[in-house]
Amino acid sequence: MPLTAELRWLGGLRFWGWVDRPVEASLDAIVDGEIISQVRANRWTRVEEKDAIAAGRNVRAFDFHLPQRFADGCVHKLQLRHPDGEVLPASSTFVAFPDGLAQTLAALGGYQSEQLRGKLYDQVIPSSLPFADYAQWRDRFPLPSAPASELELAVVIVGSAGAEQTLATLETQSEVRWTAGVIDGPALALDPILLGDFLEHSAPTEDLLVFMMGGMQLNHEHSLARIADAFHNHPEAHALYCDLDYLGEDGQFWPVAFPSFDYERMIEQGYCAYMFALRREVAIEALRSDPHNLYRLFNTMFDRDGPKGRSILHLPGSLATLPKLEIKDAAAQLHSAASLHLRARRVEAEIEAGVGALFPAIWVKRTQPPLTTTVIIPTRDSLSLLRTCIETIRPAVER
Repeated sequence: MPLTAELRWLGGLRFWGWVDRPVEASLDAIVDGEIISQVRANRWTRVEEKDAIAAGRNVRAFDFHLPQRFADGCVHKLQLRHPDGEVLPASSTFVAFPDGLAQTLAALGGYQSEQLRGKLYDQVIPSSLPFADYAQWRDRFPLPSAPASELELAVVIVGSAGAEQTLATLETQSEVRWTAGVIDGPALALDPILLGDFLEHSAPTEDLLVFMMGGMQLNHEHSLARIADAFHNHPEAHALYCDLDYLGEDGQFWPVAFPSFDYERMIEQGYCAYMFALRREVAIEALRSDPHNLYRLFNTMFDRDGPKGRSILHLPGSLATLPKLEIKDAAAQLHSAASLHLRARRVEAEIEAGVGALFPAIWVKRTQPPLTTTVIIPTRDSLSLLRTCIETIRPAVER
């Protein structure tokens, strides 16, 4: 049976395709006749059969990026070779630019008439980068700066471990006035009495409170200024949380991009609680619930008003690097915070331990009270129709 395959250029340096022969080892990626990398066909896809009765078949698939050096604006040809030595009967010709065609034309100068064409090209053939290149991408395209703010910030570092490193990164912040304090104790654990004393004596006038895990390291000189600017632009906002980075055991930085605010996910994963900011009056109100960890401090905002009673901002773009979490301890604190919150809302629920890798997780199963249903049958002088209708309803009622 002849080897069949597909190789598709997705734009930039990204390619996708499949091969219908088992691949125990890697495929050779060959650019302009030179082997430049190895490709793992470690996925599956469905290939529809042409002119056949069968619906299709499952085949090995791949999705990969070529090295960045091939984003040089030159035309290249890519081929893949099977481990048995046979070249796949599919190839792809491509051209890629380091920052897109529009930026390349702008850097060259004198091509104003081609700018629209370059933007259109970048929309039709977009570029992408693999997560493995995230650290390079983050350094190459830093977050935008923020203007100087009149809002004053109090930074509360929760947990003794790594607090010195967190304080050191605060010294790099610009365009904003801040005061910092450390709440000693285990990671994520909060002493509400110490926090109240800090607000009263060390930060009596600060407008915003920024809460961070001990060991968190700010990775942008405008991290705090961007928080202040977001609150300035959204005066209705009660709280804000941001995206983070994570330093893996392999020594690489990986992005942790959170979604827009999701109340259910907040309860079960606590994803907002590792670095967030509250307006002063919101924080003081939250302290009345006597929160003993960051998960509870965040979710106590919803004890009375529910998920629709608060305006929560998500500030995109990583502002800090997250330290490694002790999942077992964090899960116990998340469980406690969720239990107290649901009890405050008078919601009956069972909470079970979930499975978390980078973050803890729990499962919340609400107890549903028995419900009643009223069935209205609009009819008159139609006994037979009414009897038929009631007889069809009866089995559901008797269950």
